[in-house]
Amino acid sequence: MPEPVHTPEPAAPKPPDRARRAAILATVGIVVIMGLAAFAGTVVVPLWQVHATLGGWGDQRSSRKELIKRLGGPDRAARRLSTYLRLPRWMGTNRSETARALGWIGPEAKVAVPTLIKALRDAEPSVREEVAFALAKIGPGAVEAVPALAEALQDADENVRAQAVRALHCIGLGGKTAVPALVRYCAEEDGSVRESAIYALMSTCPGAEEAVPALIELLSDANPDVREFAARSLSIVGPAAKKATPVLQERLRDTHARVRVSAAWALFQTGEQATTLVSVLIEALDDPDAAEIAANVLSQVSPDEQETVPALLKALASEDAKARSAVVRALGRIGTDAEEVVPALAALLDDPDVRWDAVEALGRFGPAAKDAVPALVNALSAPSRQVHRRRGSRMHREIAEALRMIGQDAREAVPALEKLLHDPDQEVRWAASAALKKIRGEVPTPSVPEKPSPPRD
Repeated sequence: MPEPVHTPEPAAPKPPDRARRAAILATVGIVVIMGLAAFAGTVVVPLWQVHATLGGWGDQRSSRKELIKRLGGPDRAARRLSTYLRLPRWMGTNRSETARALGWIGPEAKVAVPTLIKALRDAEPSVREEVAFALAKIGPGAVEAVPALAEALQDADENVRAQAVRALHCIGLGGKTAVPALVRYCAEEDGSVRESAIYALMSTCPGAEEAVPALIELLSDANPDVREFAARSLSIVGPAAKKATPVLQERLRDTHARVRVSAAWALFQTGEQATTLVSVLIEALDDPDAAEIAANVLSQVSPDEQETVPALLKALASEDAKARSAVVRALGRIGTDAEEVVPALAALLDDPDVRWDAVEALGRFGPAAKDAVPALVNALSAPSRQVHRRRGSRMHREIAEALRMIGQDAREAVPALEKLLHDPDQEVRWAASAALKKIRGEVPTPSVPEKPSPPRD
């Protein structure tokens, strides 16, 4: 019987030596330490820096710039602040200050918009208010926040609602989806919310036909400010607001002049014949509260200067400086009846409230304003330069530009313009040089249209 064969058992593996084990542990430790150091350097330290920097920081403009600088400039600051705002409440305690700081950065904080959208649901009203403020400062770049801002219009806190409306206004045309919500707040009892909603609606209205029915209702609101801004909003909608014509025509007889003027402008923008509107606008020139906007509208809708210009010249006697400025600009836009208008404008060069507008209006008349050259030359030595250096330089530049527009008929101004060639302000020197070349015939003289086409707002 054969003897059994004994197979030797495999040898047990040898444990790694201590040196190898120590090397592995050291490598793992180094990797962990490096990872922790990287995490601390890229997350913990920046967030702690944000926390420490925000505490007790001032609200002055210089302080804002210093804060952004300390956080690494606009882009890096926006990213750091956005990360901080995403922290749990128990970690990120300066949430209101963080959102406000993002607003200080402005459009360059666009990268933080997704975080700000989430923060609009924060439990603290002060945080939600500052978040809406930040979105307003970011402006059109925050268009993706429109749905969240429209929802914020229902917020229980009136300050949050006001800031949400303001943000929608700053975002502008991108906020069209919020039109239905904005319309509801145009009749809000709180004046600040109502005004902000109306302005926001005006900025989102061009072509927004869906807003017309609600705006028609607002034309009958008991508050004249609401009626006025509803009419202005309809003017921005344009031809798509044609269905509002009957109610707008009723508003031409409104007891408040500003409402009548706004209704006239809206009717003109929707296609109404201007001849039916001029009398309403001329009548409004006598109302101190409406004279300014009436003059602006009148210069753009009037088809008959023979009726309009005398009314505007009469309105130059208004005691309100803004109204006088608007009338001067309107006369410059219309650009006719130089024999009557130019002397009236030249007489206003001594009026500190409207002299700049008068100079610009005279320039619009071109060669037809040649009789105003002596007055323009005298204005070059006006005391405004001694009162305010910067404003004096601007006045000299504007006068030189007006003389350039008058052209070769302004030869009387050559000695005064030559003195300006040595002015310390470079822009004044450039304007004087251009005027002298034009007057001396060194450059072609372009033809001046009889009536400059008015700018459209």
